[in-house]
Amino acid sequence: MNEKATLKSKIMHYMDAGFPVLYVNTYEEDKVDTIISEISCTYKREAYEWNESNGYINFETGTPVMEDCGLEQMLDQLKHQSCWKIKSSF
Repeated sequence: MNEKATLKSKIMHYMDAGFPVLYVNTYEEDKVDTIISEISCTYKREAYEWNESNGYINFETGTPVMEDCGLEQMLDQLKHQSCWKIKSSF
């Protein structure tokens, strides 16, 4: 099994276990973004991202969900939404 398939499998196991937030610390952002896009399609869930430069954004479109949103505020929003969220490395 290649590295991409292994990471994808691990993330899918976390999804199956009901983890609402995944923190992915990586220097290979393009690879992880591809995996997350594939998984969000498989699970038919929207993916969101928080990063230090842009805040809380829609993962696919890159558009802000909330302007000037800190990490703590974004995590608070998780309590009110049922979508899958992703926090990117920063």
